[in-house]
Amino acid sequence: SNDELGLRIGMKRMKLASIPFFLANFLYFILLAIILFGASRGFIIFTPIPLLFLMVIGMTYVIMVGTSVYGISYIIYQKKCGQITKGKMAVHMVAQLIFVLDIIDTVVLIFSKRNSEKNA
Repeated sequence: SNDELGLRIGMKRMKLASIPFFLANFLYFILLAIILFGASRGFIIFTPIPLLFLMVIGMTYVIMVGTSVYGISYIIYQKKCGQITKGKMAVHMVAQLIFVLDIIDTVVLIFSKRNSEKNA
C-alpha cells in the first residue's frame, strides 16, 4: 500500500541520510575530548567539563530517536497488518532506540521486505 511504501521510503531516507551527521558528530567530539584530555594532562576528568560531553551525548540521542520515528511507525504498521509478531516488533523497537543498531535494523527491515516481495 501507499502508506507502507511511504513509511519504508521515509525510514530509509531518515536513517541512511543521517549517517554522515552522526559520524561527524562522533569524530568531532572524540577529537575534542582527546585534545582536552591531552592539553590538561588528564586533569580534565576531575572537572565538570566531562558533564558537557554527557549533555552532548544526550542531545545526539534525542536527534537519533527523532530519526527513528519512521522506522517505529513502519514497525507498528507491520504489526497492525499481521506481517510481524509481537516478539519481532519488540526486538525491532528496541533496536531502533540504540545507536548503531538502529541503522542495522533499518537495513534489515528494508531488505526483509524486499525479500518477501520477491518470494511472493
